[in-house]
Amino acid sequence: MLASTSRTEESITEDDKRRNYGGVYVGLPSEAVNMVSNQTKTVRKKESNIMTIIKSLLIKIWMEFLLRGIL
Repeated sequence: MLASTSRTEESITEDDKRRNYGGVYVGLPSEAVNMVSNQTKTVRKKESNIMTIIKSLLIKIWMEFLLRGIL
């Protein structure tokens, strides 16, 4: 590859990053990247909350069995 044709990330302008090549968008807009990142964080938080609720319910069920002498 010729040195004159190689580009580093620093030499790519913001306009180049948003360029549309024949109807195909190249790259992701920063808003979309941030949206996906935020959605991932939300899903992980919800999963964590669900696991906390499940653990709490299992402890309550286990305690009820112990109190009734079933276990």
